[in-house]
Amino acid sequence: MINLAVKELKQNETLYKDILDHILIDEYQDISAQRYELIKSLMDKNSNCKLFSVGDDWQSIMGFAGSDLDFFVNFSDYFDHPARTDLTVNYRSVKSIVDTGAEIIKQNGSSQLKKKTSANNKSLIPVKVYSFEQQSTHKSNYANQMVYYDQMVQHCVNKIEAYRQNGYEPADIMILARIVSNPRMKEKLFEYANTKGVSISTELKYSNSVPFMSVHKSKGLQAKVVFIFDVVEGLYGFPSELENPDIFEPAIKGSRKEKEEEERRLFYVAITRAKEEAIIYTQEGRESKFLDEIDEHVIFENVAY
Repeated sequence: MINLAVKELKQNETLYKDILDHILIDEYQDISAQRYELIKSLMDKNSNCKLFSVGDDWQSIMGFAGSDLDFFVNFSDYFDHPARTDLTVNYRSVKSIVDTGAEIIKQNGSSQLKKKTSANNKSLIPVKVYSFEQQSTHKSNYANQMVYYDQMVQHCVNKIEAYRQNGYEPADIMILARIVSNPRMKEKLFEYANTKGVSISTELKYSNSVPFMSVHKSKGLQAKVVFIFDVVEGLYGFPSELENPDIFEPAIKGSRKEKEEEERRLFYVAITRAKEEAIIYTQEGRESKFLDEIDEHVIFENVAY
């Protein structure tokens, strides 16, 4: 539809000619080549039009939809004489969350705009990483992974139960995973939650349930406490090895940004959904490289069940 709109604008000289004063764009960090062409076509037809774009390059996670961060980071290459205003105060999260998020993005180097972020709430509530010990070197990888899933979901559900008993509402809690469709992990989570009488749902419409969703789906949402599952190396972990970046190439004009950098931004989005507490789960010996990058900002605790 966007491509057809661009074609029509270029072929029909009078279409939208000199009738626009302002074009306002939200979530500009997710702009794709096709969307850029649409905006540029409209701007070319309206010489007095002002373009106002809002976005955050640190949250650019829509590569699968064709987004290209270059349109954001190098805005002046695409539109003349821009003025830039940085909104650097975070009003959602406590200082420990904001600082951890900034450390994550710092690892992406020159591909991200440099911004000095600060938190309105100066509280320091440590980001916790629970690392579950592998039960036996004699067991198969599959068996160890199943034990790990059991440990992780039990620890999470037990903590949710404690939060609920202390007055937290379901909307105050959120469970995130890089890949929600991981069948074994998902099945174990719901099975154990049922035995404890803890209501968890993948549907946001159920207000009496703790939401469980992918990090992509959580963008724009928030909760007091956020659990992040499976921050490990491997197929379903962080960075995910499930998706082949080659499948994105047809949707993108030019070279695609490093997949690992987008995965790192996705990890940033996951942690910064938390207003107060972020709780991360990993497995001993399979820890994500992203955890090494923030080790000065988190507290590690080994757990043996």
